[in-house]
Amino acid sequence: TVHGGGIAASSSYCETTEGITFPGEWAASSPTVVEFQPYHLVGALRDADDEGFAVGRIPFDFPFYGHVYRGVVIHANGYITFVPYYARFEEGAFSSNAKPNAVIAPFAADLAVRGEVKAGSLADGRVAIAFTNMRPSSDASSDFFLSATVILGLDGEITIAYVDKSTRSSAPPFVVGIENADGTDRVVFKSCDYPRGCSVAELPEAMRFYDAHGGLCR
Repeated sequence: TVHGGGIAASSSYCETTEGITFPGEWAASSPTVVEFQPYHLVGALRDADDEGFAVGRIPFDFPFYGHVYRGVVIHANGYITFVPYYARFEEGAFSSNAKPNAVIAPFAADLAVRGEVKAGSLADGRVAIAFTNMRPSSDASSDFFLSATVILGLDGEITIAYVDKSTRSSAPPFVVGIENADGTDRVVFKSCDYPRGCSVAELPEAMRFYDAHGGLCR
C-alpha cells in the first residue's frame, strides 16, 4: 500500500539550508537498485527510464502534510510521490492543484535516468532515495546532468542533498519543493519555467523541509 491513510497533526512546513544532517552509511542490507516499470500512455509503452516508476516501502510511519505513509512511488522524472500517478511532471503543476500531488521534488522535470536510482535504509534508520545522473529526456545533445538524494526522517523531516550537478549547461524547466496530497499547500524552494536557460547554480549543497506544527519557522 502506498498511502496509509492515517491522519497526523495539521502541518505547516518550513525550509532551511541550515542544521542539515547528511546521510551516513547505508544499512547492512541497503541499498537496492530501483527497477523502473514503464507507463502505458495512449496505447503506447514508454521507455521506463524516461517515463517510468517504481514502488518502494518505508519501514516506518512517515508523516507528511497531515497523513501517514508507509510506501513511496519513485518517478524517473526526478521526484517521489505518496499516491500513484502518471510520471510526467507538467510545467506549472506546483502553481495549482494539478497532479502529481503528495510530492517531494528534488528536481522535477522532463528527465531520463542515465545512471541509476538506489533506495534503502540508512544506518540511522532514515530512508534514502538516490538519483544519479539525471539528464533531459527531450534533448539528447545536452550535457546537463544532476544527481540528488532525498532522505526521509522518522520524524517527517525531509532532506534533499545535491551530490553533483552541472552548472555550465542550461537545465530544462524544473521545480524543487514539496506539495500536499490535494495540491492546496506547498513549499517551492526554486523553480524555472524558461524553455531554455534555466540554471541550477543557485541550488545549495542541501536543503531541509520540516513541519513547524503550526508554529513559526526557525
